[in-house]
Amino acid sequence: MSPNTGEISDVKLETRGDAGYTYLDIIVTVDHEKKSDGSALTIKKGFPATISLKSGLGKIIQDFGCPKVELEKNTGKSIDVQKYLRKGAKVEYMTKNVKSEGGGQFAEIVEDTLKPV
Repeated sequence: MSPNTGEISDVKLETRGDAGYTYLDIIVTVDHEKKSDGSALTIKKGFPATISLKSGLGKIIQDFGCPKVELEKNTGKSIDVQKYLRKGAKVEYMTKNVKSEGGGQFAEIVEDTLKPV
């Protein structure tokens, strides 16, 4: 299976659930695909907003150029993730189809496959 390609079109924080957990969503505009109405097709990958060397968000910003030393000294603090996850950055990723609770299907970016090109 070959990877899909696209570019980061947005990065945003979102609070989810009754407990109010904060997630960082990376929105990717898919290359060479459009919705039936002709608009851009997007897919997102969400990460808990916790930043550390071993967290999903920490790993992905390292893949996009964040030095390990910056993560080590800023664990538990704020890092400007948009400095690394820039709008317009070209990416590749793998997807899988997931069944929704309503019986339909949607595409999801496979864990650890979103990478800079």
